[in-house]
Amino acid sequence: MHDYGRRLVLENVTREETIATLDSSLDPQGRILSMPIKTLLTPPAPHKNAGKAQPEGYKLDRGKLVRVTATYENTTGHSLPEGAMGIVVG
Repeated sequence: MHDYGRRLVLENVTREETIATLDSSLDPQGRILSMPIKTLLTPPAPHKNAGKAQPEGYKLDRGKLVRVTATYENTTGHSLPEGAMGIVVG
């Protein structure tokens, strides 16, 4: 995300599910102060780690349609032609 970025949403369009919604923290000028990170791991089999904290998991099968949406709020009053981008790495 770049400055003025408010939210990043990852959706499984095939299953009509939201995988992750990440809201940024901005300073009064719209610069990003922080952006949460969500790590999606396939959880281990329950019997192997009974009673232990489990990582969050999300199974995504080949051929499924996934959408990334980045929401920006440009408060400058002028166009920022190279000022918006959203990316999910995995």
